[in-house]
Amino acid sequence: MKVAGVGVDLLLLERFRCLGRDLDDPFYRKTFTEGERVQAGEHGDPVLMLAFSFAGKEAVFKCLGMDGNRVRLNEIEVLGNQAGASASLRGHLARQAWAKGIGGTHLQLWHEGAFIRALAVAERMPARPDPLAAPETEAESPERLDGHPHATASEHRVGSG
Repeated sequence: MKVAGVGVDLLLLERFRCLGRDLDDPFYRKTFTEGERVQAGEHGDPVLMLAFSFAGKEAVFKCLGMDGNRVRLNEIEVLGNQAGASASLRGHLARQAWAKGIGGTHLQLWHEGAFIRALAVAERMPARPDPLAAPETEAESPERLDGHPHATASEHRVGSG
């Protein structure tokens, strides 16, 4: 694996506990995908699950080398927890990562006391002339990176490994 970047995030869980448990809160709707909110709602501690997702999102955009002020966090979907997590990119962020030659990410999440930690590693795509090569134009880039790091563009997943 050729590493393209590493991102780390440390989140104080109390920051999310203060927001409350209402998954229809405007902050939650703007920041989290429907899948993340559904996963949180099915868990005994929905705020903990959203904190896992938030820390994962932060680590992912950092490992991609993206400016946090220009990232729409709802274009990163983090599902899972410390037992196993994956990240999928969508929309503009997926196209940017693809254009930078990112072929996948590996994500690990931890809950230790008052903190959630996240570590994400971006994997560079293999340099070879095939369907995985960076698109010539933005129009050829995927709308969603979702699949195995070495799958075709339409099946591509930026996920854990």
